[in-house]
Amino acid sequence: YLGNALYGHGRDTVLRWEGEENGTMLRDMGMLHCRISGLVFDGAGRAATGINHDNDNKFETHLYNEFLEFRNFRQYAMYFENNSKDGLSTAEILMRYCIFRNTGTAASFTSFNDYNYTFDGCSFLDNKRYAIECFHGNFYVRNCRFERNGIDIWCNPEHASSVRRSVSIGSDKFIEFSNSVSPLTIENCYVADWTGECAIQTAGAPVTIFDNLFTHPRTDAIPLKMERGQK
Repeated sequence: YLGNALYGHGRDTVLRWEGEENGTMLRDMGMLHCRISGLVFDGAGRAATGINHDNDNKFETHLYNEFLEFRNFRQYAMYFENNSKDGLSTAEILMRYCIFRNTGTAASFTSFNDYNYTFDGCSFLDNKRYAIECFHGNFYVRNCRFERNGIDIWCNPEHASSVRRSVSIGSDKFIEFSNSVSPLTIENCYVADWTGECAIQTAGAPVTIFDNLFTHPRTDAIPLKMERGQK
């Protein structure tokens, strides 16, 4: 699939799952230079996954997802398969002005070459496990809002990543980071009322944190917990 586009009319265009339980709404088997814009994917509490990037055809790149809403999925809103079976990853991905609401994990990318995932102006609300899960790969989060998620950003990136100008309110944690080689930057974020043991937990490679604000009604709340050996 090369150069395709799928357009809806924003919140007026709703794709609602009425199939078997734990199904997948859209399975992508390999796309290049494609765009999906202006759609609502509603799993209706029955579908497991909204979009499954199950590419076994080609290395995917330059995929643009804009003005989308994903809601009510049991497992994932967007899932990028582990490439161990075929060596094909997905890189240069943009999620812009998207809403992820009431899923297990909103966006999960799991392979070593899942590079340059950008989340810009997105909202993540009431996602039970993670809002963003980066297991390998790398990412850039900017101008995003997180509310009442399990962990907003769980990451083990293989290359430098950053979180900038974002807001987190009422999640268990804002960021949990662990990697021995790849640095992380956290800049100009507002983090409030986390419900777990700390707002940010780090281990391994250097982490740069500056110009952030942490606020909590408990005076003993911990903004940052660094594991032994943190640089």
